[in-house]
Amino acid sequence: MSPMRKTLLISVFFLFLFPISVIAQIEEGSVILHGTAIDGDTLLFMELPMFEYIYYSPPGFKTRSAERQYTRMVKDIKKVYPFAKEAGKRLDHYAPLLDSLKDNKKEQKQYFDKIEAELWDKFGAELKKMNFRQGHLLIKLVDRECQITSYEVVKDFRGALSAFFWQGFAQL
Repeated sequence: MSPMRKTLLISVFFLFLFPISVIAQIEEGSVILHGTAIDGDTLLFMELPMFEYIYYSPPGFKTRSAERQYTRMVKDIKKVYPFAKEAGKRLDHYAPLLDSLKDNKKEQKQYFDKIEAELWDKFGAELKKMNFRQGHLLIKLVDRECQITSYEVVKDFRGALSAFFWQGFAQL
């Protein structure tokens, strides 16, 4: 074999071997970054995802009672908001099934009783601890989350008469 041919074979061998060795060094889940050497120091560049940060400064209050009312509202919303989110998820989950049971009142009642028992077991203790303000906020947040009024939710689950009664009671 000629020296030229040996050199060519060795160079081809190293050309194919080098990318394999580089690929073998990359671990699963690792990130490859582009870098640049500036003044003997290597700087890595990474593209960060864009996000919008909105900073709301606390509102200025004219009176101490307005400030207390605002902080109480914020505290109540922080307590109630997770329940409203969960209610929205649950209503979205139950909506197709409820639509399929519109014709069969007996199955619908059995299913409603099962849902109510499940929800009462999971959230009953926390809901009993809420005060009137927090309950009022919960109803408003559920209305916003589900894009339907609480009257319509109660009407679907309990019937029009019960919904009418609870709507009147809520307005007191």
